[in-house]
Amino acid sequence: MNAKFITVSLTVLTILLFGSALATQTRADDQVISGCSQYGPNYVTFKDQESGIEFCYQGSWGQPMIKETGISSEARNGTVYYISFTNTVDSRPLIAFSTLDFVKLGDSDVPPIINWDELDFSKSDQELVNLLPNDENSILERGMIGKQQYLKVNIDYIESFGGTRIVATKYFIPKVNYNDNNYNLYILCSPAMEKDVQTMIESVNI
Repeated sequence: MNAKFITVSLTVLTILLFGSALATQTRADDQVISGCSQYGPNYVTFKDQESGIEFCYQGSWGQPMIKETGISSEARNGTVYYISFTNTVDSRPLIAFSTLDFVKLGDSDVPPIINWDELDFSKSDQELVNLLPNDENSILERGMIGKQQYLKVNIDYIESFGGTRIVATKYFIPKVNYNDNNYNLYILCSPAMEKDVQTMIESVNI
């Protein structure tokens, strides 16, 4: 099993942990160059009219694609929007905006990626680790970007099957507000993308 297969599998597992597959239809976004110049000449604005999601991102990532969860409305409360980019490797960064009430209804063998209702930054590191059923041995970092608190999880381990090293970074950012829309924000990225991802988080219109 090679490294590329493992990293792709991690992205697929992330989607499964949210309890969904991506919808087959990709909605076009409204993309403009102005508005992000304060972050650098290569940053571009992403804005989606339907969801109200808007942020600046590194233009070298390519064209953004937004998809809503493929779970039928009868099998869930709330929704999730996934955003990926055409020029990145292994679909990273993968960005997920889930509404605060999102939950997959019915029984599932796959636990949620995190219990957002229990994500409280006053908790100890061990209490936060307990919220991450798949990342018990990861390194946690909490902090602020602009006005927004975040939890960063650094993954670095050797795959038990195949012996491949897995390195990734996850961001958990609760209760991001876009006017009347509120989302929990999750980002999976490569460590080399952290600077650009943190700029994207800073640009989120709260």
